[in-house]
Amino acid sequence: MFKYLRYFCSIVAGHVLRRDIPILVTLCVTHRCNMRCIYCYGHFYDRKEPDMSTEDILRLIDEMAAAGTRYISLNGGEALLRDDIGVIVDRIRSKGILCHLSTNGLLIRNRIDVLRKIDSLAVSIDGVGRENDLNRGQGTYARILDGLSFLREQGIHFHTHTVITRHNAGALEAILGLAEKFGSRAQFSLCRVADSPSKDIGLGDEQLKCVVHNILELKRLGRPVFFSGQAYETYLSWPFSYDVIKVDEKSTPSFPSAPPCYVKRFSCHIEPDGAVYPCIVLSGKGPALNARKSGFAEVWRQVTKSPCRACYNICCNDLNHIFSLNFDSIRNACGVVLGRFLPVKK
Repeated sequence: MFKYLRYFCSIVAGHVLRRDIPILVTLCVTHRCNMRCIYCYGHFYDRKEPDMSTEDILRLIDEMAAAGTRYISLNGGEALLRDDIGVIVDRIRSKGILCHLSTNGLLIRNRIDVLRKIDSLAVSIDGVGRENDLNRGQGTYARILDGLSFLREQGIHFHTHTVITRHNAGALEAILGLAEKFGSRAQFSLCRVADSPSKDIGLGDEQLKCVVHNILELKRLGRPVFFSGQAYETYLSWPFSYDVIKVDEKSTPSFPSAPPCYVKRFSCHIEPDGAVYPCIVLSGKGPALNARKSGFAEVWRQVTKSPCRACYNICCNDLNHIFSLNFDSIRNACGVVLGRFLPVKK
């Protein structure tokens, strides 16, 4: 619990002192993936770029800790494919930093010793049966479900992450039912078709709004939706077509109600080769400095100068509302955190 309190205090300190602090860093540790999701934004199943070495990553973790990082989210590709993932997690823990890990669920049994060490775990699943397999590959649902069952047997908390496409837009109830079965929460994101190689899997603007309205209603009914209601309300208030993912400061006159972006002040996103961006939405869009080559402190000073003003990405907006000290989002986050200290539902 102390690490979570320190994380929150760092956010408050950033506001009071008017300092830009890399409180949360998403660290993608590999380009490799053992799954072929049709919407994959990073094309990880086809990429051949070299990942950072163990030494590079450990040095980065030390530099992030010195810069004030309180939370590191390990992503990929598939982070559990790295042979040294346990070493990476141990270094994060040794610095007193919260460690989150996102996985596609196929290697849970192989890496259970690592998963016991982390503070927060997200497992991707896009529906029940065919709905999942249409997005993530034939036969993957059964393998993911086996991993979730094993996590429960081992007493490890997790939440699910679902990307909504036209294949699974009607699966909200089923996914929430699955989350309730395991005593977890369900995180819902909407496919960013503009960033996806598959352009025929998206929903139209009105369909997207209908899905989000349904998620909000389910949350109001007490169902275990992971993100705050405020994050989904922000999605619904987006004044442009959802083909427009983000707007920069030049677009502000056409979006006067855009909330300030605290994400670029309090977090960043690091790709497996060391390239650093303000967030996942900006990853791969334009040039980026490399923390492996230039050092994290120097790169961080440049990242905070991004002209990006707002986006509709639900994950970014939930984080932005927490960083802006929004009461609803902080209350929701506290509920999520407290749930991690309760006994796992057997």
